[in-house]
Amino acid sequence: MSKVMLPGTAGLLEARLTQGSCDAGTALCCHPHPLYGGSLDDQVVAILADAVSQFSNVCMRFNFRGVGDSQGSHDAGQGETDDVISACNWLEQEGNPVSILGGYSFGASMALAASAELDVQTLILIAPPLRQAVALSERQTQSDILVVLGDQDSYMNIDALSKTFGSEKIRIIAGADHFFMYHKVELTQILKEFMDGS
Repeated sequence: MSKVMLPGTAGLLEARLTQGSCDAGTALCCHPHPLYGGSLDDQVVAILADAVSQFSNVCMRFNFRGVGDSQGSHDAGQGETDDVISACNWLEQEGNPVSILGGYSFGASMALAASAELDVQTLILIAPPLRQAVALSERQTQSDILVVLGDQDSYMNIDALSKTFGSEKIRIIAGADHFFMYHKVELTQILKEFMDGS
């Protein structure tokens, strides 16, 4: 894994690149809420990155503005959406256009928001906050979408999200809360099965 600093609209963004196992494709993974300890080192983001790196040539995790070594300060989602787009633009300029875009919690909302401005083939949303997901869902155009939820997640409404995205795109982990504690194996399996079938 190599560290890079890439240009964003609020300054440089800290990112880490991992070589994947596939000959083609680039994945970008977005972390949970910066004001609640979210960073590129989050365990769920690490699981996401590990899963998608097996189906891509390059996988990037990055810190939103104001997190870690990333410059700037939290911008309530607007600037963070720009951060996702900046990371994608940098990867494309490096010859690695993003085909897989994923995120967890706040990061899922940012990935969903940015996807309207990007040409990505696959979108992976892990525990996306309901209000933002419903508001943003009309903007998504990807045919390959996976939404992973825990049935004990107090931030979720599974019925509402199923109506928003379509029940066929929802995968539910029984007993899991918002943090997927003790359910990392099931999460990994769902991600790999989805990617294997995409």
